[in-house]
Amino acid sequence: MKIYTVHLTEDYPFLKNGGADPTLQVYLQVQGLDVRRPAMVVLPGGGYTHLCLREGEPIALEFMADGANGFVLNYSVKPCAYPQQLLEVAAAFDYIKTHAEELCVNPQKIAVLGFSAGGHLAASYCTMLHREEIAKHLNPTPAAASVLCYPVISGVCKPHRGSIAVLAGKEDFTEAEASWLSCEKYVTSDTPPAYIWTTGDDNAVPPINSLKYAEALIDHGVPVELHLFPSGPHGQASSKFGTFDGAGSPQSKYNEQWVGEARVWLRRQFHY
Repeated sequence: MKIYTVHLTEDYPFLKNGGADPTLQVYLQVQGLDVRRPAMVVLPGGGYTHLCLREGEPIALEFMADGANGFVLNYSVKPCAYPQQLLEVAAAFDYIKTHAEELCVNPQKIAVLGFSAGGHLAASYCTMLHREEIAKHLNPTPAAASVLCYPVISGVCKPHRGSIAVLAGKEDFTEAEASWLSCEKYVTSDTPPAYIWTTGDDNAVPPINSLKYAEALIDHGVPVELHLFPSGPHGQASSKFGTFDGAGSPQSKYNEQWVGEARVWLRRQFHY
């Protein structure tokens, strides 16, 4: 495996806002370098105030085990607000597409995976990538599929107020500002297919967030696979040892199914 770091501001100087320095961690297969592989771009969670590292590299490696090349975007957090994080995802996708040959990536098969606030960022990119805030800087490369893990989705229906406040840049955000950041409201028939999982008793990001996004996808004829596990705390990552303190319990062993299911789902989407 080949691993290196890309500082996106070197190729995308418009990202230099308030000292932002988003980095893209690259994880490449070293065998079969003549094969154009799918790419999985992982967005860790952390409420837009920090990045949860156990939701980064370990997850990229899980999908590399199926033959994909992995990428982890260390995007900007507080005090950076919307649209900084969205621009950084757009730059990461553009970088992967532009360097597809050297990265051994099929540019038509770039997926995004996000946890919690990273799930909101992933869903935002899937539904808001053509907004003027992005288009004035580059022609965005759409995600071909998304995997959303206990995602923040809505700013108006049982929102995770902390995440929305960071993006809005203020605690007393308006309903209009919250709606502008609500992914379910901007789903169209062009939104990429999604695999979504959460738990029924997640008390940090209510599961209605996942249900609202799934409902919007269904309403627009977009394929979606939704798994609502009965129980489990927020922030389980893979639910396995190394990413979750409660790993090994009957509950976590049941929930860790999501990893294998998502890998199978992605193989079906990308036919590999």
